[in-house]
Amino acid sequence: MVFTSAGSVYGGFDGETVNEKSPVTSDAPRAKRLLAAEAACPGIVLRLAGLYTLERGAHNYWLGKDEVAGREDGLINLLHYDDAAGACMAALLKQRNKDESNIYLI
Repeated sequence: MVFTSAGSVYGGFDGETVNEKSPVTSDAPRAKRLLAAEAACPGIVLRLAGLYTLERGAHNYWLGKDEVAGREDGLINLLHYDDAAGACMAALLKQRNKDESNIYLI
């Protein structure tokens, strides 16, 4: 079983780097629901972040700006839907390991 969750469970958006070991936030109602569903999942959890297609996604917002305020070395996480599907397929083929975390930020 694979449950697709969201990278938004990590909260903070101050430009910090986030990975699977980063603290999660349960302040927002949506994050609370996602974290509860993750806890109930007997399989692998994929936290998807920055999903996009050519027509839909955060890149369209940024491409429409003449100038983007922020750090020059700033990063934005983008994940194409095709790559998310590939990650789901890989997770379905992976055996759940009871001795390690089965939550992955994609």
